[in-house]
Amino acid sequence: MKVHYLPGQAHYFSERNDRENSRVALLGNELFLRNLSTPPDVGHFIRALNRLLGERHKKEINIYLEGDFSIYANIIVPVASILSKLKRQGYVINIIDKTSNIAEIQFTNPVNVSDVNIENFPNLFQRIWRFSNGKEIQRFIDSTIHAIGQSCANKGF
Repeated sequence: MKVHYLPGQAHYFSERNDRENSRVALLGNELFLRNLSTPPDVGHFIRALNRLLGERHKKEINIYLEGDFSIYANIIVPVASILSKLKRQGYVINIIDKTSNIAEIQFTNPVNVSDVNIENFPNLFQRIWRFSNGKEIQRFIDSTIHAIGQSCANKGF
């Protein structure tokens, strides 16, 4: 992936806080995510977001997703959850998605379990899901077990 460097006043978040190793960068009220593929990247995202929220009184955040994201649930779900919470607090989150694969997982708008017929939902495992209560969690677990069973049956296990 070709790295897009920002002007000198940008802040980079990585183990060394340098632009060559950084997957998270901040410039004004714009947050640049080049990839989030390791657990420390979530921490870098949170540090950058805290800095942004601490410096700005605006309720609008622009987030640029760049590169070919590797999607791992233990990384992408906490980020989606944080953004969802900020939206509920009145922040306007603008996602400028320049990736090839983030939109299909409902990153910016997790699917609420209560809003769909989850038992018949296509690509159950390629979405981010939102739960509101224990009943929805149980429904999701039951649907997941059913989907795994169907997958195994279709493959002859």
